[in-house]
Amino acid sequence: MIDFSSVPVFSAFTYPRNQRISPLKSRSLGPVAIDDVSEGIASYVWEVAFSNGHLRIRNEKTPWITLLEIDGVTHLDLAFDQSGTPFVAYQLFDGVYIYGFDLNARNYVNTRIAAGASSPFVDLDIQVAYRGNIVVSYQIDHYIFYRLQRDRYEIAYPVLSSSGEQFKVDRLVGASMGRGNRFIFKGIPLGDE
Repeated sequence: MIDFSSVPVFSAFTYPRNQRISPLKSRSLGPVAIDDVSEGIASYVWEVAFSNGHLRIRNEKTPWITLLEIDGVTHLDLAFDQSGTPFVAYQLFDGVYIYGFDLNARNYVNTRIAAGASSPFVDLDIQVAYRGNIVVSYQIDHYIFYRLQRDRYEIAYPVLSSSGEQFKVDRLVGASMGRGNRFIFKGIPLGDE
């Protein structure tokens, strides 16, 4: 579970998360190459995009790499785990899925983690090689939930307000590390869209 501050802290997302392109294109900091953290875990800007049935990634020095061929993606986000492996959360008509390397399967896996969910976001909670935890965030109805890599994404934690109530939004528009080394959930309040 993520430890939240007792008082909400307002902060901005860090670069390049503060420049969301579209629901089908996102940017994240990552390594020099997939699985290569020799220059650090967050040394290059990577981009993920969905087009013509292809979920693809690249950084400013590499050509596009197709991770997955799939139809119907309506929202996606990219992060890299602590060993420099890409991890994508995406939405299809029936819920939120994750695509990433599974150590137990010793292969990339594609798994639905939340039926009926929308607006998936993914990020590493601390940008240090071989430490950290992938956090997948999403919305069901007006409630925000997150799942953690260390729990193998099996537990859905609700995002709670400072009063202990489950936090409600009209739409989740971001979930990522922010300035001040804080994990931020950003949503449009109910009735404000």
